[in-house]
Amino acid sequence: MAAVRFSSCRTAGRCRTDASRAASRAGARKARYCSGCARSARWASAHRTPHTAHRTPHTAHRTPHTAHQEFLASLAALQDMAALPDGLRRAAQEQARLLNAGEVRAHHVPMHGDLWKGNILRQHDGSLALIDWAGSEVQGYAMYGLIRAAISLGVSRRRLAVEIEWHRQALGGSRHLPELHLLGALGHYARHLGEFPPDRFATSAQECYAVFLSAQA
Repeated sequence: MAAVRFSSCRTAGRCRTDASRAASRAGARKARYCSGCARSARWASAHRTPHTAHRTPHTAHRTPHTAHQEFLASLAALQDMAALPDGLRRAAQEQARLLNAGEVRAHHVPMHGDLWKGNILRQHDGSLALIDWAGSEVQGYAMYGLIRAAISLGVSRRRLAVEIEWHRQALGGSRHLPELHLLGALGHYARHLGEFPPDRFATSAQECYAVFLSAQA
């Protein structure tokens, strides 16, 4: 898409005025959002996860082969993390076996990266808006955002099961795909912990996986 050069536009003055008005409206919206963000600050401090402490860059397009390798690397990171419970590590090992056996195919999907109630805002017209896209990935993983949002919003186990089933069908139908994507996302963050404490990550990962299994029971 060609860039608009305001200096050569016959309506340059109007364009600049409209841009200024839009900036002012954006500033006003930001000011209104601040009170909501402040109310969530305490919860956010207690539930920080690696993607909020260490941002990963937006990734380029990945081929199916590269996606396969990315999933395997993420699953391997979970298997190698001693702080994780044995059950979660064995689950990662089983998903890697399924990938290598060709029983499930890995593919990436867009991911917000920090989907919890503090980043879901209700606007004046009643519609919802998502903020804080700094950790988003075009080639990301499904399920993690759903599970984390469900935990922060207090979604019932029955309702979460319905959403997981919808995601399973959207991902391609295989019963293994929701778990593969959830563990792939957790492994992705395990690979990019930075200075985030491994024990805190292990606690968060265990909670996410336990909630997922509970909804599947």
